Amino acid sequence: MKLLPLAGALALFALPQALAQPDRGAAPATRQSPRTGPAIDLRPRFEVGKPHRFKIALTSRGKDVAPATPGTPAATVDTSMSQTIELSLVARKVDPEQGSTLDLVYESLSLTIKTPDGEQLTLDTNSKDKNDPLAGLLAPLAGLKVAIEMDRDGNITSMDAGMPMDPAALLGTAGNAGPSINAADLVRNLLGPVNTSSKSPGQASVGESWTTHDTIDAPWGRMKLSTTHTLSSHRGNVATIDTKGLFDLAPTSATSPAPVIRDSAYAGRTAWNTEAHMLDEMTLKQRLVVDKGTAGTSTQEMDVKVKRLSR
Repeated sequence: MKLLPLAGALALFALPQALAQPDRGAAPATRQSPRTGPAIDLRPRFEVGKPHRFKIALTSRGKDVAPATPGTPAATVDTSMSQTIELSLVARKVDPEQGSTLDLVYESLSLTIKTPDGEQLTLDTNSKDKNDPLAGLLAPLAGLKVAIEMDRDGNITSMDAGMPMDPAALLGTAGNAGPSINAADLVRNLLGPVNTSSKSPGQASVGESWTTHDTIDAPWGRMKLSTTHTLSSHRGNVATIDTKGLFDLAPTSATSPAPVIRDSAYAGRTAWNTEAHMLDEMTLKQRLVVDKGTAGTSTQEMDVKVKRLSR
């Protein structure tokens, strides 16, 4: 695997990443069940200057299988990546009617990648090894601030376009075969369990379900992710929200033969602290298997765990 020159790699931070980006023009969330009990407030609340710290652990695995063709044997390419990110959210301005202005601050990040040729690379913003040519590659991320605007219901209305959506892009490994979660999507989950590109009022009753819809750009075409959230329980000061989603694919006209989703799964659970008005923990699993016709199959899996460090 060839590493990008440092200057070129850092320039990727300012460019749209190849990973999937939800369409932020989606319709509002639709309610699947009537509200019968008292509304539980699932909106985040902030105090100016008070930080909320989080730790994100993300692992992803990919397998691409190409069938044999005349003169070419079948081939399988396996890749994997793990990231651990610690970050904080701090409010610069809070207006009960208009919303909040936040700073997301990257405190530390470690990244381990297994490349298609079997090489394993590890980077860490805290590495001080002078003999390691990769030691300082992620250093520019430490302390980096990203501006976020949020409305009063907890929906993100804008994020700094210079945000490093995918730290793996530093190694030239972005843009693999499938749609995936990036830093911006994780931040949306940190700020509210009902927050997606489909705006929500941020309140629900126990037993109530609502569905959000996001469109995602993937190498094979436009994908639609329909996600149903259910407020399963509210005990003490913890609300539990279960999430299940389904992928649908609309291939691009230039894609031939048209790829087909053979298997997909998207499920998670969020523990939302209704006293602190902030996420406590979140887990999420994603699996997507795409049949690309004569090009073979692509399998992408991802596990995400998020935990609030400051209580």
